[in-house]
Amino acid sequence: MNMSLKPLIKNQTIIIDDHSRNGEMKNWDDDKKDVHIHKNTKTKIEGKKSNLTIKIPINSGRKISISNKNSNNFDKIPRKLKKEIQKAFENKKKREAFIKDLIDVLKNFSSILDNEEKVKEAMRKISKHFDLDRTRQNIREYLDDSLMSFTQFFTDSDKKQYFITINNKHIKISDASFVIWEKNIKEKHK
Repeated sequence: MNMSLKPLIKNQTIIIDDHSRNGEMKNWDDDKKDVHIHKNTKTKIEGKKSNLTIKIPINSGRKISISNKNSNNFDKIPRKLKKEIQKAFENKKKREAFIKDLIDVLKNFSSILDNEEKVKEAMRKISKHFDLDRTRQNIREYLDDSLMSFTQFFTDSDKKQYFITINNKHIKISDASFVIWEKNIKEKHK
């Protein structure tokens, strides 16, 4: 039985944040704060390609919510997508292990960019749940002497490329091919 969460990121992007945009100290254990995974994916709805955003709550019993530009209607979401999310999180041990590591990372989130070792350790904790292997490629962004963003590239067993970016706002885990697709779509709609 596959214990990986990789289906959550195959041809997709997920972003983990807590939705407070004002830079306040984050209390990830506070269930009034909506800490969740944003999953961006492309799929066909009623014959049209749609870019969907799915919010999967981590620290509360809130329902999974799905939206696209046209609607917030969960019923319209293809069964395949709903099943994929449920399947990824149905294994209680796998789900709890991921959430435990994630909360570990998020608890120290305000100091995560203090040094590259902390960032790499956080990425190691997250990437193992998606069966990703670190490559030698990374992108570091500094402002003066402060690390602002760190992107690490990974591959899976099929040599498909993924990356994880950590900055002061969120953690982003993405299939590199999805990001290229997403960028092309945005360029077309300018």
